[in-house]
Amino acid sequence: DYAEELVASAYTGTRARNSQAGYDVLATMGGKAQRIQVKATRQNRESLKGNTSDFHNWDFDILVAIVFNGKGEVVKAVKLDAPKAKEISHVRNEKSCSISWGKLVKNGENIIDIINN
Repeated sequence: DYAEELVASAYTGTRARNSQAGYDVLATMGGKAQRIQVKATRQNRESLKGNTSDFHNWDFDILVAIVFNGKGEVVKAVKLDAPKAKEISHVRNEKSCSISWGKLVKNGENIIDIINN
């Protein structure tokens, strides 16, 4: 929830209702309405380990991923469009997929300054 609030604030958007399938925040970016999926993790080490929680659909336009440290500070924040996110994802089963955090951070556009302002 905190990561969704940060993204909504950073992009002057609104959080979607709880249990909204596909996206967490609605915002206008570049004059266009965007559905934003937010993923967040806390990492207490240098290298990012593990995968995002599962994606069950691709009903979003932008993926924003935020990495918090053990103190709750944002240490990494990236965004990428849904086609790129889908390209780097891996299938977990017939109904879901996920993305490794390392791959996500490597392929996303750094937006930490936007999130931290």
